[in-house]
Amino acid sequence: MSTKLDSKHKIRVFPIGRTDEQSKPRNNLNYDLKMAIPEQLRPTKKEAYRDYMHGYLGKCCLRDLQYFDVGQSFAFDTLHNLYRGTFVNKIFMLERLF
Repeated sequence: MSTKLDSKHKIRVFPIGRTDEQSKPRNNLNYDLKMAIPEQLRPTKKEAYRDYMHGYLGKCCLRDLQYFDVGQSFAFDTLHNLYRGTFVNKIFMLERLF
């Protein structure tokens, strides 16, 4: 999803790659697997790296806590992004009418 109307900057709403059928669950196992791979073995191109990391941006200090869970301990606001996309789409539709 674009961060602004005419921006090329985008945010990843769901951790899904271009060829994935569905998103991978955000949990400690998937996070630990991605973080265990050395930096030099990860893709270097931006889009390939983003797809490969499935939304994980890097090491999280909170992961060292015993009861911290990457998927359940963060509040994800997916509806906010969905509504924002719907609102922008409706604005474009209204602009075409007038």
